[in-house]
Formats: sequence, structure tokens, C-alpha cells
Amino acid sequence: SVAILDAATGQLERRLAVANPVFATYGSAHLYVLSASANALVVFDTTTWQEAGRVETSPGPTQMAIHTGRLYVAAANANSLDVFSLARPGAPQREFRIHLAPATGWPVGMSPSALHVDAATNRLYVVCSGANAVAVIHL
Repeated sequence: SVAILDAATGQLERRLAVANPVFATYGSAHLYVLSASANALVVFDTTTWQEAGRVETSPGPTQMAIHTGRLYVAAANANSLDVFSLARPGAPQREFRIHLAPATGWPVGMSPSALHVDAATNRLYVVCSGANAVAVIHL
């Protein structure tokens, strides 16, 4: 589960039901949480703390980043990056998947595990821990 704490007191305010949460980020009055065991992106409306939506990710979601109306999810077990539209922030829609393998049909080894968006250069940096490399994607 995800614990929501009062920033001033540190007291627990509520728990959000998410199986094996691995990463969370905030945008447009919504909390986006990755569930590793469910291979899912779980969306909560932060005005009510109710679950607003749930969408499937590629296997092994590890981290995500938001930039210009899109949410990017690194999927370590799929050697890929899922790209979701946030045109409707409570209901992300998968637009496409970027395969990070060095060649078509490359089965394993990239393991994208971390993301960073550089808004000034419009680039997404993807740490591929399985290949000891960083992929650079021009957004």
C-alpha cells in the first residue's frame, strides 16, 4: 500500500491500496503509482483519494516521468518504455511503446530502471542497468 502522511506532523492520514508499489509521481491533481506485481499504473484523484483509473504497463515497471502531457514508464522486464497520453489525467491512454534493445528482436539485457527528463533540452534519459548504458530519447 501507499501511505499518505501529513507533511507537518508526519502522522498517517490514509493508505491507498496498491499491490507492491515501486514508484509514485504527481501531476494534474493525480497521484500516479506503479505496481510491480500487477504490471499496472494506478491513478488516484488527490482531491478525493479515490482510485480514478488503472492501466496495464509492460512487465516490470520501475520508474516514470511526466513531460508535456505524457507519462513515460520504464519497464525493466520488457526492455521498453511505455508512453501514455495524459490528455485525460485520470485516465491515461497508452500511445505507443519504445523498444530500447540495440537491435530488432533483441530479447533481454537492457533493463530500463530509471528516468530523467531534461525539460530545457527536451530529452529523456533512460538508465539501462542491464546494459550499463544510458539511452537518450529526443522528445
